[in-house]
Amino acid sequence: MSPRILALAAALCCVSFAQAAAIPEFVPDVDKSQSACADFNAWVNNHWIKANPIPSDKSRLGGFDQLAEKSQNAQRSLV
Repeated sequence: MSPRILALAAALCCVSFAQAAAIPEFVPDVDKSQSACADFNAWVNNHWIKANPIPSDKSRLGGFDQLAEKSQNAQRSLV
């Protein structure tokens, strides 16, 4: 996790939720409908989770899983 995100989360826990709505532009992907103090995981990851649903035939999905799948597809097309 980025040190900027962690520092921002720590700072946001010290201010009210109304003040936290004015999140700086260098953190564009956070879910502003969530409170960083109440549910930090949802605040940071909700947009990625909604954009990348876990397929029914897998138990997880991450960036490395997507990279491995793209690599296997490229290898199959070469063969």
